[in-house]
Amino acid sequence: MANYEGVARSNYFQVLDVDAFRTWAKDLELEVIENTDEPGAVGLISHTDDGTWPACNLETMEDIDFGRLLAQHLAPGQIAILMEIGHEKTCYLGGYAVAINSEGRQVSISLYDIYKLAQKKFGVDSVSCAEF
Repeated sequence: MANYEGVARSNYFQVLDVDAFRTWAKDLELEVIENTDEPGAVGLISHTDDGTWPACNLETMEDIDFGRLLAQHLAPGQIAILMEIGHEKTCYLGGYAVAINSEGRQVSISLYDIYKLAQKKFGVDSVSCAEF
C-alpha cells in the first residue's frame, strides 16, 4: 500500500503581528515565507509529515480548525488562499483550494468537483473516476 504524499502552500497576505504568526506557524510545522515584492506580506508552506495542512494539535492530538485559526492572524481585508495537491502513487490524485478572509469566512473547490460539473455540462448521469 502506498502512502499519501502531498504538498501545500499559500498565497501572500498581510498579518496582524508577524512575530506571533511565525510562532504559531512553527508550532504547526509550517514555514513562513516572505514576498520580496510586497513588504510585510507573508505566506505558508506546509512541512507536515504528509505535506498537508495541519488538522490536529500535535501535542494534544485534538482536531483543530486550521482555517479559523489562520483567519485570526489575517489583517483586516486580507484573504489567504491555501492550495494542496497530493497523490497515492497513481491510485488517487487530489487537490483543493480554500480561500479564507480575515473574518473567518471560507470558500473552497476540489479537483473532485469536476465530476459533478461534467455531469451537469454534458447531461450525463455519471462519469468514471480517475482512480483505481
